[in-house]
Amino acid sequence: MYQKIKNIKTQTEYDDIIDELIDRFGDFPDDVKYLIDLTFLKNLTEPYLVKTKSTKNTIEFILKEEITQDIDGQKLFEAVHQIGSMIRLAYKENKINIIFDLPVVKRLQWFEYALQLFTNFERFKKDVKKV
Repeated sequence: MYQKIKNIKTQTEYDDIIDELIDRFGDFPDDVKYLIDLTFLKNLTEPYLVKTKSTKNTIEFILKEEITQDIDGQKLFEAVHQIGSMIRLAYKENKINIIFDLPVVKRLQWFEYALQLFTNFERFKKDVKKV
């Protein structure tokens, strides 16, 4: 089971593991689900991030410089704006930082917003125009 959780990369795999845990153990603690959520998000964001920083008040996703250069900032800004004011964008050291303000967002909410943002993250790439 640990290996399955460790290797979650798609929504289907995530749903299957949650279903399997419920089938095996019935209801399980929110903390277990939170750890599964974090593992899934880590695997989902790994190709795009240099690192993730977490404090008491924020969670910050720092994009790789080469990913930042390929991002259409307007598309990303619009997606962040649609999610709400609890997410901020910053540009530091040639990297886009996506910052979740935790006092505003409940623990499980930020995960849903991050999942919404990072699922199919390729949609934020700049359109390449052929000449």
